[in-house]
Amino acid sequence: MLRIFNHYIPLPILVLILVEALILALSIYFGSSLRFGQVSLPLVAEDMGFGGIALVFAALMIVTMTTFGLYQREGMDSFIGVMLRLAASFLRHRR
Repeated sequence: MLRIFNHYIPLPILVLILVEALILALSIYFGSSLRFGQVSLPLVAEDMGFGGIALVFAALMIVTMTTFGLYQREGMDSFIGVMLRLAASFLRHRR
């Protein structure tokens, strides 16, 4: 267990959050390359570019999934419950 801001977070849950954040951030690049062709990584600090958008998207999705309880060990008992919460968290950010 890792202690962050007086909260104990199990290490497997923290690794899961980091891996999901990486996958969500990379999905912005993958989707953009499918839609627009070649997407270059921004190297200029002044321009937010896709890097900033990808980080904001990943952070928003992680916060939303945490709010819906997807990172609680007690909530992982039923597969249907997890799928319903996952669908609700993704539909929450749909335009």
